[in-house]
Amino acid sequence: MQSEKVFFHNSRGLRLAGILDRPDQINGRLPAAAICHGFTSFKEFKPLHELAETLAENGFIALRFDFSDCIGESEGSCEDMMLSHQVNDLISAINFIEDLDFVDKNKIGVAGHSLGGLTAIVAASTDKRIKALVPIAAPARVEWQNLFDDATIQKLVKEGYLDFQTYKRGHIKLHHSFIEDLKEYDGSKIIRNVKAPVRILHGSKDNIVPPMNAQALFDNANRPKDLKVVEGADHLFLKKEHLDRMIKAALEWFKEHLADQ
Repeated sequence: MQSEKVFFHNSRGLRLAGILDRPDQINGRLPAAAICHGFTSFKEFKPLHELAETLAENGFIALRFDFSDCIGESEGSCEDMMLSHQVNDLISAINFIEDLDFVDKNKIGVAGHSLGGLTAIVAASTDKRIKALVPIAAPARVEWQNLFDDATIQKLVKEGYLDFQTYKRGHIKLHHSFIEDLKEYDGSKIIRNVKAPVRILHGSKDNIVPPMNAQALFDNANRPKDLKVVEGADHLFLKKEHLDRMIKAALEWFKEHLADQ
């Protein structure tokens, strides 16, 4: 398996940074997957890193990349952090993947964790190039998450920004446009427009995005669809046994609907 740093631009002219994981030997054109990180996360996040490497070890091209915000290596600011911009970034990532001469452009999938999972759903609802979809711990609606309670949301809207502690960048100022934009997206409705096969993965002990989100997404998704709840897993799949089960389920779905066609 090989990994290399890559760069590409979104439609707003911002340079996005990614890591492309691929098999050592490439014969012909291979299936590929774009992998989206969650809120204030980044492309090196362990579960996504291991998912990408597993895909590459099994004959896929995998691209994990930083969204155009203020956390990772991509250009952008905290004010850029919103779901609409992430969808645009993902479409740009698919454009990049599609142009690689060793990728089968008819076999492109997308996986996304947390807010990245909702990003993937929104993109797949309009971009028919996405042939397989795996949302992981994805929120369906802004009201069904426990990261921002009502009081925090009201403070964010009233004051215009929120001081938010992140793992990678420390304290950032989250702009009110983030939550206003997010309110426009109801994943439980948007997923009805997704025609790609979808497998929804979620931890049974997810206290940040409760499992009711996964059930709502599944109930409204078109067939072929599947819901796998990883018993005991939290939002970040911190225990190895939970992470391994999540990655195995994602790999199986991509193999079934991309590699084994």
